[in-house]
Amino acid sequence: MATLEQTQRLDQANTLIGVIAAHGRRFFYNARHDRTAQLSLNAKGQVVFTDDFTGQPTVFEGKVLERATVAFSHGGTLKHLIAHLADYVRDGAPLHRGYIAPPMGDTRDLWGYGATAVAALHAAAFALPIFTQPIANATKKPGRFRPR
Repeated sequence: MATLEQTQRLDQANTLIGVIAAHGRRFFYNARHDRTAQLSLNAKGQVVFTDDFTGQPTVFEGKVLERATVAFSHGGTLKHLIAHLADYVRDGAPLHRGYIAPPMGDTRDLWGYGATAVAALHAAAFALPIFTQPIANATKKPGRFRPR
């Protein structure tokens, strides 16, 4: 059975998925089915991702998919994001801000959103308590995005 904290983190994770679905290329939203992906907890307490395109559930446990990834219709970067969100829901491990529209070079982002959409996405996403806080007065440029 889910704890109150897990239920709150689940709501926050689904809010983040909704924010991503509302900006830029609208990952996690499928217009044909008018459906947004979502996370839930099953009776075993496992985090389940329901895909926006297929509508199929996929269990995320320990960064490894228990079931075939055919029910996940997005790429590896977004799969890693969902795996980290599953960790957040389960145990409260905050996400690094670099997982949201990761920078690619000096002027582009890995998701292909563009500067304006990334700025709007970051403003909405980083208002959520899911993320680690930025280091004050950091002068080092962020390294290359490497999902764990």
